[in-house]
Amino acid sequence: MVRQSRVRAVTGWAALRESVAAVTSARMLVGRLLLVSVAGTLASTCRSPTAVLPPEGAVPFTPPAVYASWWSMVEQCVGRAAPFEAVRWYVMPGAHSFNLGDLRVAGVWTRAGNAITVGEYARMNGQLVRHEMLHAIVQGGAHPRSLYLDRCAGVVTCGENCVREAGPASPPSPT
Repeated sequence: MVRQSRVRAVTGWAALRESVAAVTSARMLVGRLLLVSVAGTLASTCRSPTAVLPPEGAVPFTPPAVYASWWSMVEQCVGRAAPFEAVRWYVMPGAHSFNLGDLRVAGVWTRAGNAITVGEYARMNGQLVRHEMLHAIVQGGAHPRSLYLDRCAGVVTCGENCVREAGPASPPSPT
């Protein structure tokens, strides 16, 4: 009888450990999915510089005055000037993010028409808007590490896709 109780106790502990492991694994998976969802929304900006513009449902808007200051910040970090007035601005009403092909984005710059579209609720997200401004200033859809993660780090956001495209950092130079 004592032996049978020990077997049940050991089996009970094993089942408890398996349950805890399953719950922990499920929590980690939910956390990863949430992180991927949020990061995907914010990080998948500007992935399609050749997209048809404006995205369906976007409407033209006049950029707020702070955008001119943000533009100057980006010109400073990139070391290049471009005319702010040359950009056409669009907003996706009632949205933080929007569909662009198979991606969910909060902002996008397109070469066609030199236009930036942002979700209405993301339009005052300075790092996101400045990220798209950087594309407009350099007139390119790529994410060179030297611009997005070095010279303009902290001025613009560079999410998961941006970081992946930028590639690994160079090893530090020996001193």
